[in-house]
Amino acid sequence: MALLRHTIDLAPVARGQVEDAFRVLHDVIESLRVEDARLVTEDGRPVPDVVLRSGEHARPGAQYSVPGPVQEGTGPPADRLTVLEWDRSTATAVRYEAERHDPPSRGSAELRLRSAERPVNVRFVLRGELTRPDGGRRRMRWFALRAELDFDRWWEAAGGHFGSGAGAGARARPALTVLLRHPLLQATTVVVPGPGRDGGWRLDIATTVRGRRLGRLVAAVPLRVTRRLMHRAVGEALQRMADDWRTHAVPRIGRTPEEMRRALLEDLTGHGSRTRAPEE
Repeated sequence: MALLRHTIDLAPVARGQVEDAFRVLHDVIESLRVEDARLVTEDGRPVPDVVLRSGEHARPGAQYSVPGPVQEGTGPPADRLTVLEWDRSTATAVRYEAERHDPPSRGSAELRLRSAERPVNVRFVLRGELTRPDGGRRRMRWFALRAELDFDRWWEAAGGHFGSGAGAGARARPALTVLLRHPLLQATTVVVPGPGRDGGWRLDIATTVRGRRLGRLVAAVPLRVTRRLMHRAVGEALQRMADDWRTHAVPRIGRTPEEMRRALLEDLTGHGSRTRAPEE
C-alpha cells in the first residue's frame, strides 16, 4: 500500500454561481426544440450532428446519437446519450456509451445530479474495457471510476464551518471521494477543503493505492519502490488541474446567468471558439 498526501490551493467560486450554472444548463437544454429529429435553438440555429433517435427530448428514456472522435479510415462514430432522469426538483441523470474498433473497446459514463433546484451532490461513474472479437471483456483490461461530491459539506468546510461536529473529526469528513479500480490495483482519493489564503480554498488530498486480490502480493514491492515517483506525478497532475480550474473554469462560472446562457448556446451550435477568442 502507498499513501500519498498533497495540499493545493484552489481558486474559489461562490455557491450561488455554481447553482446558477446548473439552472442555466437545464434552461438551455429544455429550450431546444426538435425538427426532423435534429435539435434547434429557439432562434433557429442547429446543434450539429446530434440526432434524437427515440423518446421525447429532455425526458427520461430519450436517446440521442452524438459524434465521437474521428478514427482514421472510419470517420466519426455515433456514440449514444440516454436521459435516465430529468426532474429539476429531484434528480437529473444521463448515460453516455461508446464503442470503438481500433482497438476493440467500449466505455460508458453516467452523471447524476441531485438536484438542479437545490444541488445536494453529484455522482460520476466511468467504465472502460478492451473487448474480444465476440464482444466479451478481456481479462485484466478494464477499469472503473466512481466519484461523488457533496456540495453542503464542501461549502461548509471551505468556509471553515464544520457543523455540529466542529473539530478534527468533522474536518476529516471528505467532501469529494474518488475510487479507481483495476483488476490489479485500487486507488482511493479523499478531498477535504478548508479556507485558504486571500479567501481561496486549501484542499487536503489523500490518495491510497493498494493491490487487489492476487495483485496485492505482486504490487506490494513496486508500490513501495515507486512511491516517490507517484507522489511527484500526482502532485504535478493536481497542480495542472488547479491551474486549469483557475484559468478556464472560474471565469466561466463567474459569468452572469445571461452570459452563461449565451456562451452555452454558442458552444452547442459550434460558434463558441469564435465568440470567445478575444477573451483568451
